[in-house]
Amino acid sequence: MSTPIKQNLSTLHSSDGVVDLYILDCSSVGGSVYHFSPTCYPDGSLYSWGGQTYNLVPIGVDNMELKSDGSSLPQISITISNVGGGPLLAPIVALGDLVGSYLTKYTTKVSYLDGQSEPDTSQFVGPNTWRIIEKNSHTNQTITFIAAYPMDLPGMMFPIRQVLKDPGINPPDGINFPGVSPYRTNEWMSQ
Repeated sequence: MSTPIKQNLSTLHSSDGVVDLYILDCSSVGGSVYHFSPTCYPDGSLYSWGGQTYNLVPIGVDNMELKSDGSSLPQISITISNVGGGPLLAPIVALGDLVGSYLTKYTTKVSYLDGQSEPDTSQFVGPNTWRIIEKNSHTNQTITFIAAYPMDLPGMMFPIRQVLKDPGINPPDGINFPGVSPYRTNEWMSQ
């Protein structure tokens, strides 16, 4: 039985390294789904997790800080290597700079990857998902994108559905919001 990853990540000086795995879903803009990681095994072979091989693509993600003070969600910066044409250059050019695509990041440990002592696709931290909103820069060295959390979109408000109080209705159970059920279900609490 494997140790849960959150407990496992807290163990210092582990010989079992942390791995970042990325999924770039371009299906919303007419493209494919790409799987990649910024690292690979020391012998140069690629990671595989859940039967999916993750290609080697140097990537960096900055500005992921989340604050609990109620301030706005950060817009992150994603930098992908473009050396030698870059492995993602063709889809970037063909799909309108990937604007509208989703990038998802999973963090796991080497021992949970396919072919290791404890392969387990349920052991990961995250996922963190962002929507690419613009290409910020494009040089011979790197391509940088700005991405936002899916909830942080123009015009998006929470809650999505507005609930209005109707002062003309005063039922005996005290519920003054038409369209909202007066019955509370606690099924989720028993799980």
